[in-house]
Amino acid sequence: APQVKAFILKLDTEKVGMIANFGSAALMGSTFRKVEAVAKKVGIPMVNKEFHCRGQFKNAHKGRPNEQDLENAAEFARQFL
Repeated sequence: APQVKAFILKLDTEKVGMIANFGSAALMGSTFRKVEAVAKKVGIPMVNKEFHCRGQFKNAHKGRPNEQDLENAAEFARQFL
């Protein structure tokens, strides 16, 4: 998304050590490579794994992300605290 790209390009490399990719999409898969390409432009490395779960779009994947998805996202994030 253009907003994500703009956000990454504005990050302060003195304050951000690495980027961890989180994603939720009904139809798309991983955005890791796209985010990584932008991160390289500003010189911020990526964590070598990501969190991705299904998201709801119209009738596809109704109710997602669900409670289990949110818990899985929280568990992923805890690795970096």
